[in-house]
Amino acid sequence: MRWMLEADEDWLLMIDDDHVFAPDLLTRLLSHEKDIVAALCLRRDEPYGPFCFEKEPTPGVYQPVNLHLHGPDELLKVRAVGTGAMLIRRQVFEKIADPWFTITDSSGEDMRFCAEASRNGFEIYCDLGARIGHLTTAVVWPVTDPQWKVGFVISDETRLTKELPTPAPLEA
Repeated sequence: MRWMLEADEDWLLMIDDDHVFAPDLLTRLLSHEKDIVAALCLRRDEPYGPFCFEKEPTPGVYQPVNLHLHGPDELLKVRAVGTGAMLIRRQVFEKIADPWFTITDSSGEDMRFCAEASRNGFEIYCDLGARIGHLTTAVVWPVTDPQWKVGFVISDETRLTKELPTPAPLEA
């Protein structure tokens, strides 16, 4: 972030290395002209809920957004959102004291950053139409159910199957 301020840049786009995104992500987020706006991301583990929070019913406890109550392209004002793909205007870093991102025992760096930004008068938004994928691990197994299939084990609770294709010749 310091290099951004030293280089006199106006924006910082943070993208975590375990996400995939559409090529128009930056232009879409910029189009909102908000100080802080992020793409929608799901957690990569059970129960795969949105890493986007509307309320803080008690200090330090965040209520995830219920996506069923919102439109697919809604720009939603939120209490906190993950930094998996977050666009931040320069003035946010100028107003919030460094260090901007720190991990504590009770919260991750994204939650702390959002709390500091809110305390300093900045609104936080999540673009529900700007969706990013969250990479996770999966194990691929041969299974029978009763026919041969491809089985994917993502977690103890998440197991998927797909039809096993007819083998094609493999060139050496």
